[in-house]
Amino acid sequence: MDTTIVDMQNRAEEYARRISSIGGGSYELVSGSRRYKLISRGKIPWKQRGEQKWGNVHYADHRVWMALDYPVGAFGSDDFAEWLGLSYNKWSSITSFYITSCPQYDSLRIKLYEDKFKDEVLADRILQVANRLYAKAIGY
Repeated sequence: MDTTIVDMQNRAEEYARRISSIGGGSYELVSGSRRYKLISRGKIPWKQRGEQKWGNVHYADHRVWMALDYPVGAFGSDDFAEWLGLSYNKWSSITSFYITSCPQYDSLRIKLYEDKFKDEVLADRILQVANRLYAKAIGY
């Protein structure tokens, strides 16, 4: 597959648009970066000063990756493996996911490489998972 940075940027923006529409939120390109910030319409309980960012969608030459925040311990790697149909793999350059933890929240990281970044079945799964994470994040 012959992709360009423009292809990756377009796909990242599409993911940002689709994910941020959950709950009527929005997204914005962070100035000077290759990152779209996902902004919640509702308050995110663990954020300070009323910040409403609940994730990011990044892009680079050969990948798009997402960071979607949710309450600590609400979901585990087995849940995400089942829902996404992807393997847990932090370090290799394959389409996969991993979880990072902070004291206030956990973050699902999804890495999409050229082999899967246009896969619409996977895109639908990601949106379903994002919907679950958002609902849990704002306390539905």
